[in-house]
Amino acid sequence: MNVAAGERATLRRNANGTYDLIKVDRIEVRDVLPPAEGSRAPLNEAAPGTIRFGLHARQDVGSLLKVENSQGEGLKYSGFIVTYVGGQARGPAETSVCTVPSWMTSYEHWNEPVIQIVVAGLQTSTDAVPTCPPHVEN
Repeated sequence: MNVAAGERATLRRNANGTYDLIKVDRIEVRDVLPPAEGSRAPLNEAAPGTIRFGLHARQDVGSLLKVENSQGEGLKYSGFIVTYVGGQARGPAETSVCTVPSWMTSYEHWNEPVIQIVVAGLQTSTDAVPTCPPHVEN
C-alpha cells in the first residue's frame, strides 16, 4: 500500500490476515503532529478494528508518519520511502520503522521531504511496547 504526503489511509484486517484499504483522506500537517506537552487530546482516533497511516511534511518539522493501531493486536510492518532531493524523486528506499502495540500510536520522522511511503509486510505483533530496529540510512 502507498501513502502520499498529505494522505491518511485506513485499513481493516481480514480473518485470513490480509488487509483491505477502506478509506483514504486528505489531511493537514496538524493531523500527524504529536500533541502539545500537557495536552489531553487523544493520540489514537482510529476506529476500533482499524489501523491508519498518515503522512505529511512541512519545512519546519520535516516529514512525519503517524501510525494509529486500533486493532486488538500489535502491528509490525516494513516501510520504504520516496524522497524528493535536488528536484528529483528518489526511492523507494528501505527505512526503519517501529512496531505499534495494540491501541497505541507511533510516530516516524525524517528530516528530508518524504513524498510517499510504501507500507508492506503487515503482520501482527505481540510487542507490549514499541520495538524499533536499528536505524536504516538511505
